[in-house]
Amino acid sequence: MAGQHQIWKHNLHDGVTKVISGDGYERNLNGSSATSTSFAQPSGIPLAFEMHELLVADSESSSIRVVNLKTGGSRLLA
Repeated sequence: MAGQHQIWKHNLHDGVTKVISGDGYERNLNGSSATSTSFAQPSGIPLAFEMHELLVADSESSSIRVVNLKTGGSRLLA
């Protein structure tokens, strides 16, 4: 969610929505876990399913970030 500065997951089967990554602060901060990672207006999220990763266009920080779906951590791609 861009306004929340977080990446969320919604399960269509059970209706549960939860945070995958991001601590809610608007900033560009990579970390090893969901709570040590921050985003600045995340959007445009394609899934690299075979690698268990999301590619995130973090528009306010002009960067492409990679989110690990297992840990919620992120790293800079470009």
